[in-house]
Amino acid sequence: MTTLYIVHHYDQETYDNNDHEKIIGVYSTERHAEQAIERLRDKPGFREFPERWFVSQMDLDKDSAWTDGFVTMRSGFYEDAQ
Repeated sequence: MTTLYIVHHYDQETYDNNDHEKIIGVYSTERHAEQAIERLRDKPGFREFPERWFVSQMDLDKDSAWTDGFVTMRSGFYEDAQ
């Protein structure tokens, strides 16, 4: 199984709003992901939020998210996506 390493950066303290998430890149090793962070951490914008880097892992050719479907929230109500 091949594992991919995805580098994210957030420009807000909480991570619940994807508007503030930047996916920087997808890397073949954790070390390559760490090197990307090292290359970018002093760039404008990133240097203002140096602690907000995150590396996630995902297995190639494997469902890893949303495997049970999803619901849509609207004005306090939800609808099954069917």
